[in-house]
Parts: sequence; structure tokens; C-alpha cells
Amino acid sequence: MFIDAHNRIVQQNIALTQQNEILENTARAMKEDNEKLNTEISLAREQGTPLNQQRTAELESQIQNLKEELSDLYRTQSQNAQRLVDMNEELRKREEREKRHLEESAMGVYDSLTYLTPLPLRQDTIAN
Repeated sequence: MFIDAHNRIVQQNIALTQQNEILENTARAMKEDNEKLNTEISLAREQGTPLNQQRTAELESQIQNLKEELSDLYRTQSQNAQRLVDMNEELRKREEREKRHLEESAMGVYDSLTYLTPLPLRQDTIAN
């Protein structure tokens, strides 16, 4: 039971780590897209035609949407990191409880064996 729980936590830990890597890669790609869009906006502003102004507005809207999406990704990444910390803490607590339980069980066996040890005979009772 403990091993199954531990294995599940380890698998969840691996999955969250992989998900964080994916989120980081996505965030990097979005930053690159954001930089490209900013460059396009600068060029469009320089040209200043109504069509370019419309394109500029669209690009600014895209940038805002990307910023919001990036913010959501960071929030998700933060939540995943916190879940990972919480899961590691839970795992540590379970391991401590298991260790204490094993120690208590071992002490119980030791105490039981102590009661089973025969007492030495006193010499004065043998003489009578």
C-alpha cells in the first residue's frame, strides 16, 4: 500500500515535471512570437497607412492576448510547482510515519520477547 502510494506520487512528480518543461518551452516560443509581433508593430507604425494602422491594432491585440496567455501559463506552472512541493511534503510525512510505525513494531516485538525470557532461579529456593 505504501509502495503503491509512493509509486503514484513519483509518477505524478514525473508527469508534473514534464508538464512544466512543456509549459516553459511554450512560454519561450510565445516570447519569441511576442518579439516578432513587436517588430511588426514597429514597422507598421513607421508606415502609418490606415491599413497598417488596422494591422497594428490587430497585432497589439495579439500581443495582449499572448501576454494574458503567458500569464496563465506562469500561473499554471506556479500551481504545478506548489503541487509538487506539497506532494513531496506528503511523501516525506508518509515516510516518517512508516518509519515510526516500523520502529514501534520492532519495539513491540522486542518487548514481547523480553516477557518470554525465563527468569533465573534463585539459589535459596533450590536449596529448600
